[in-house]
Amino acid sequence: MIEIIAINITNLTDARYFAARGAKWIFYTVKDIEDIPKIKAIQEWVDGPYLGISLIQESSLEHKDLILKELDPIGIMSNDPICWKKAKNFILTSNPDNQINEDAAIVLITEKLNTIKPESYLYKKSWTDQEIKSMNQLKLAGIVISGSEENKPGLKNYDLHDKLLDEIEKVNYV
Repeated sequence: MIEIIAINITNLTDARYFAARGAKWIFYTVKDIEDIPKIKAIQEWVDGPYLGISLIQESSLEHKDLILKELDPIGIMSNDPICWKKAKNFILTSNPDNQINEDAAIVLITEKLNTIKPESYLYKKSWTDQEIKSMNQLKLAGIVISGSEENKPGLKNYDLHDKLLDEIEKVNYV
């Protein structure tokens, strides 16, 4: 079964789309404490996926502590090792050598097809039709898909995501 992790989620449209498409995790991008009420409001409308947050390096440590306390995420995606100490269960990273909290599971992200291991999650900014069609030959734990800004409030084009997620559904139900 190929799991889906949605990252860079900043709006309700993406959150609901990925939840409906079976994402196991949704990682909201948190730039500062002003994002907390928005993410809480989005979460009220989304049921199913685990809550993760992506903290940007530039946030102050004081703000990071408040964000983690207020949102209480299960997973953290960050390049900041200080944040990793606070991860409860799950750390999303491309560098598994930096794990600090040994109780939290590391999920390895790779961007190159030739470095896939069975425990890897593949992240690609764009997929070719050939890569999508060969999804069932790839031996990986899951994929990481990025959300994006809305064209207008509530309006987005998910055609490219639909192709990929339709293929994953076929692989998962074979």
